[in-house]
Amino acid sequence: MPVENLGEPLVQRCRRIWWTVYILDRQMTSLMGLPQSIQDDDISCQPPEFVGSAQRAAALKMQIRLARIHAEIAKTVYGSKGRLRKKFVLSIKAVLDDLGSLAEELRQSFPLHADERFGGISRMPAHLHLSYYQTIVVVTRPLLFCCLKKVFESPKEVRPLVSSRKIRHLLHISLEASQKILNILESLQDQGLLETFLPWDLDALFVSTMVLILTRFVDFSLMDNQTGHLDKAYGFMETIVSSGNRIAAFRNVELHKLEEMLAEYFENREQPPTASPNTIGSGPSMQHPLSFPEGYQSTAGLLNSEDTLPPPYTGVSDEGSGFGDDLTAEQILAVAESMDIEGTDWLSFATLDNYQILDSSIQ
Repeated sequence: MPVENLGEPLVQRCRRIWWTVYILDRQMTSLMGLPQSIQDDDISCQPPEFVGSAQRAAALKMQIRLARIHAEIAKTVYGSKGRLRKKFVLSIKAVLDDLGSLAEELRQSFPLHADERFGGISRMPAHLHLSYYQTIVVVTRPLLFCCLKKVFESPKEVRPLVSSRKIRHLLHISLEASQKILNILESLQDQGLLETFLPWDLDALFVSTMVLILTRFVDFSLMDNQTGHLDKAYGFMETIVSSGNRIAAFRNVELHKLEEMLAEYFENREQPPTASPNTIGSGPSMQHPLSFPEGYQSTAGLLNSEDTLPPPYTGVSDEGSGFGDDLTAEQILAVAESMDIEGTDWLSFATLDNYQILDSSIQ
């Protein structure tokens, strides 16, 4: 946009609008599994300038970089039709490496610690850290879904997957990122800063809660007796629902329905080799009767079919035929074992373990 013709204020305003829409597009399409509307290589718009506010410029830059990583996830982890690529585990590692390069900058520019002036954490750093951890969950989630699919279709393949040191490490990264999201949301709620209208906190809460539910189902030992995080997540969800957020109410029903379906699965089928019947589906969230809107049907009748093994791997393309349909546990393990994931810690740079409200009267 020519500044000499339109003027600096209008050009800067248009640039801010453009990059705001870009960030929203990347986040929403990634969460919904939709294709990208425009490729990053085709974008020539310059970032806006924030005169006298270096932190706002740095925050926007960080959001743009995270949004581009969302685009990278859609392009490299998934194929052109939203299907997992055959070597998606390697793509997960590559994306995590990109995220690792952001960790130090995020820690330095937007530290997540209590602000002595206000008795708590700032909303802007909290939002950026939530986005960071949510991106980790989004990129590692396909591996968890593959394990879930194997539980249903080929239970014998589950143990080799979750027992692999490198696969287990990636699953633990997803779980720990989800728990850190809940820790940040807890701090925001303690300060009265939990967002109940706009979708940012709800989206982070939803993806993290789903990971907790599915991880407990796939392999309860990964939870490390930290089932309290799931109770905490439902507490945040109820807070948002009580504020009148109808989307949160629907998602709350979805999460409870997911738990009900998994509980019915264990009531109607044999126990998978990596699960414990005394722990899975028996968490605190299942102790009360659930009510569901019209359209939700019991899944008990759908869970009695015999186990079927997936078809043998015959494809030669990098594109998969579905969400892990043609990927055996041996193939996933072979790719995972070729990775070097031990030298990077994507999670330890920002924790709230030592966080305390400086003045208990400030809520």
